[in-house]
Amino acid sequence: IRKFESETTVLALAVYRTFLTTFDTIRFEIDDIVVDEKERNHGLGTRLLNDLIKKTKEYGATKILVHCDPTNTDAHRFFFRFGLTIYVFEFFLRNSELLKSNDQIRIVDVTELSEKDNAQLLIQAHGIFRQLRPHL
Repeated sequence: IRKFESETTVLALAVYRTFLTTFDTIRFEIDDIVVDEKERNHGLGTRLLNDLIKKTKEYGATKILVHCDPTNTDAHRFFFRFGLTIYVFEFFLRNSELLKSNDQIRIVDVTELSEKDNAQLLIQAHGIFRQLRPHL
C-alpha cells in the first residue's frame, strides 16, 4: 500500500492459502497476485512473490501452486522468470451450471456419525484413497 496524507492506495496484493494434502504435506496455493497497472515494472510483483516464497518455506510447504488465467501471457512470463513451470491443467464448472447428477453426492460430517458408522466410512474412504493416490 501507499499512504499519502489521508489517502491509502493499494498497489499490489496477493491471496494465498495453505492446507494439508492427502500426501501429508502442506500445499501453498496462490490464488491471486495483482499489481496495479500503473505500478507495474517497479519490482512490486517481484517483492510480493519473493515474500510468498519465503512464507512457503515458513509453513513447511513442499510446493507452490499459482493459479493464473490461461490467456494472461504477461503473468506467465513473470512466473517463468522465477522458475515456475506449468504443473496442472484444471477444469471448472460454475455453480449455476452444476449437473443434476451432483444431487446424488452427499457431504457427511464425520463428527456427527456413530463410532461404528465412522469406522465403516473410514474403511471405505481408505479403499478409495488407495485407488486414487497413484493419480494424485
